[in-house]
Amino acid sequence: MGKKAEMTPAQAAKVINKSVQFVRLGLQQQRLPFRNSSTKAKWQMEL
Repeated sequence: MGKKAEMTPAQAAKVINKSVQFVRLGLQQQRLPFRNSSTKAKWQMEL
C-alpha cells in the first residue's frame, strides 16, 4: 500500500470542501472512507 497521510478533521474538511462538523460526524458515524484514531489531545485520520 501507499504512504499514509495523517491530518486533522479541519485539514480534511478543507481538502474535501466540507465543514469540520461534517467530517467529525462522518468519522463518528463511520460514513466516510477514512480511518480515524483519537487521542485525548486531538483527532487524526488516514486518507
